Amino acid sequence: MRKGGPSINSGFPSTSSGGKQNPKPMHIINERLKRLEPQETKCAYCGVDHSKNMEDNCFIPLFKEQDRTNVIVYRSVKFKKIPVGIPRCQSCMNIHESAANKAKLYAWGIALGVVVFCIAV
Repeated sequence: MRKGGPSINSGFPSTSSGGKQNPKPMHIINERLKRLEPQETKCAYCGVDHSKNMEDNCFIPLFKEQDRTNVIVYRSVKFKKIPVGIPRCQSCMNIHESAANKAKLYAWGIALGVVVFCIAV
């Protein structure tokens, strides 16, 4: 398993191969769901399997500054969010979901323990 998780790619054609551009983009825009979907199907986490369904992929939000207001006593920044897909196989998806479920279980267990301790004291 590769350490560090998925690699980040800009989605723009690369010019690293002697100045020639790679015409195939890394992601396509899904207008209906308003997200960037990966073209690559090889899992970015384990690098072994391939994703078979677009919903198996991990979608991470990417933020872009949309508006910035600077007044003497007030500052405001508005962001636009778009989900970017990271290719993920079914096996890695199951691992991620089970880890998220375990984390929720531990958090609720600790919260319950704190409440019981506070009531007992």
